[in-house]
Amino acid sequence: MKLPGLASVLLRDFVEGYMRQLVAVLFLLAVAACGRAQADDIAPAPSSTRPIADPSRSRGLDRPGAVEDPFDACLRELLAADEPAERRRVQHRYKVSADDAHDLVRDALLNVCVSHSRRPYERLAAALHRAVDNRARDDWRRRRRYLSCPVDDNMPTCQRTADETVRFAQEDRVIAAAVCRVDRVSERIIRLRVIEEMAFEEIGAGFEPRLTADQARTMFHNAIRRIREQVAATCRW
Repeated sequence: MKLPGLASVLLRDFVEGYMRQLVAVLFLLAVAACGRAQADDIAPAPSSTRPIADPSRSRGLDRPGAVEDPFDACLRELLAADEPAERRRVQHRYKVSADDAHDLVRDALLNVCVSHSRRPYERLAAALHRAVDNRARDDWRRRRRYLSCPVDDNMPTCQRTADETVRFAQEDRVIAAAVCRVDRVSERIIRLRVIEEMAFEEIGAGFEPRLTADQARTMFHNAIRRIREQVAATCRW
């Protein structure tokens, strides 16, 4: 009888085929399990606890957590309340471009805040208004393109006065001369910070060798302090 022999062959083939499939399935399960174990070993990077930077603060003029310098406080006050209106006013009244109006007002802002941080004005907004008008009438755009500094070491003189208009006119000339006495790197940092509204990180990255944000910040405040001291030494009131 050949039937039993045929049956045994078929049974053997069936069992071998089943075992091959079982081995393949077990292999795939083992691979999947290994992959999950490796994934568990790679821990996800912990989420940063550092707050997300607010772009609106990137050009801020004060350092969070630090005691605010009077110069920075003056800038913050005028930038929030008066500087935008002064830009619009000078652009319309003196027929200057938006860019020139921005730079003119910021240049005035710098000098007003240096004076105010040394001896506060009773009417800060009025001081800025006068400084802007003085620059607009005094061919400011030409002076900006052809910046010149005194050839001697003599500072402009000051005479004691209770009139804030006269006081600022005198201090404005002294500040311009004092700015000429700071090193060129510090002067550029001041201009980039106040006029171009750049963050200290951006300012430092533009120098070669590169400055850190803290280095740029320190040079900025040291230069403002030296200018303020020069005004105090010249205008003794």
